[in-house]
Amino acid sequence: AKGQGTGGRLICLVLLGASLFFMLLVAVLVRRGAALKTSKLLGVIAQSHELLREKPKDAIALLGHALRSGASESAMVRAQLLDALGDAHKLCRQFADSQRYYAEALAQKRAAGVTSEELAGSYQSLAEAIALTLWVEVKSHECAGDFESALRRLDDISKLGRKFAQNTGYWLRYVSMLNRILRGREDLLRETRESLHARMESIKSALLKEGPWLDAEQMPPESEYTPGLATKPWHDLHDQIWEHTSQNSALTAASWLLAASRLVADATSELKREFELLQAGGHLRRQTECISSYGGGVWSFLEVWSPWEDRTADDCAAAAPVACRLVQRLQSAGMPIVRAGYSAVDAGTHLLRHTGTTNRVLKWHLGLHVPAMPEGCAQFQIANESRTWQEGQILFFDDSFEHEVW
Repeated sequence: AKGQGTGGRLICLVLLGASLFFMLLVAVLVRRGAALKTSKLLGVIAQSHELLREKPKDAIALLGHALRSGASESAMVRAQLLDALGDAHKLCRQFADSQRYYAEALAQKRAAGVTSEELAGSYQSLAEAIALTLWVEVKSHECAGDFESALRRLDDISKLGRKFAQNTGYWLRYVSMLNRILRGREDLLRETRESLHARMESIKSALLKEGPWLDAEQMPPESEYTPGLATKPWHDLHDQIWEHTSQNSALTAASWLLAASRLVADATSELKREFELLQAGGHLRRQTECISSYGGGVWSFLEVWSPWEDRTADDCAAAAPVACRLVQRLQSAGMPIVRAGYSAVDAGTHLLRHTGTTNRVLKWHLGLHVPAMPEGCAQFQIANESRTWQEGQILFFDDSFEHEVW
């Protein structure tokens, strides 16, 4: 998938607006098939094992539904569900999600009173169990905004042996913690700041030298990075259409880009009204990715294909018929959509600097509710360039570059 413009990548539509502003987030390659239902969670786990190799995405949908409906079950049953979800995401090469579910499973086992000896027996070695425990603590400290403690836990993981710290995922997380400490701690002594900065730059240089990346500002997980794609943080929709139109082999792409932009423009007012109803009805869920500043405002969302939402026969969120119709029309126009949903960012929210999961997806944000303030809406910075949302306007960007909102 080489070349200019979208370079063969998927386009992610995101319609954006909020209490402050919000977005309809368009981004999942294969929607799950018919809903698989069962009342016995252990039976669900057995059924998911049968699906794992052939249809891992169906297994994810099945397990997600079971986890949601079995919230009152024992910690050990939930741990088995979470472990199975981790296996399914691993087969889909969604390693960040896989690690998160494994870590949650471990936390459930610890909550159930599993002894250290029993816990060690669940993994290949005691060191592996300890490393996973430390990863849980890294995430816990990160979510609490205690990046120094998270960094210390990462150092502890490296002491368990080279195999636990000689992967790019470990070092990308290490760089992220250093970056957040440097950006969030204005009280650091100059010598300390210089030392941490030099350490971060040294790790980045080593990653660029050994890994596939070309830009230190664009380093998603190695397994989700495709070399050779056009690399720029911001894209212009009209330029993309012109670029595609100028290439005989990409006239189809130009056609759906144009059609998609018109469909989105036509649906803007209806999307705005639907968002207001969703927000008033309490349908938006608080985002738990731990990239919003601790103690700050709220970032919430609703994804139309999420296994956590009640869905129609068309497999789309029952609470968002307007968004679902738009997604179907965009797909009919030829737009490859990976994920779709509403997202709201309240006043006072700071989404910390982070990197998207892959460079194979581009995103659209359509401003719906954007406050009219002299200083403008919240700043959205990708790499080192900031822009703001505007009602009825699309922002077109590559979130595999480092970005933040404040």
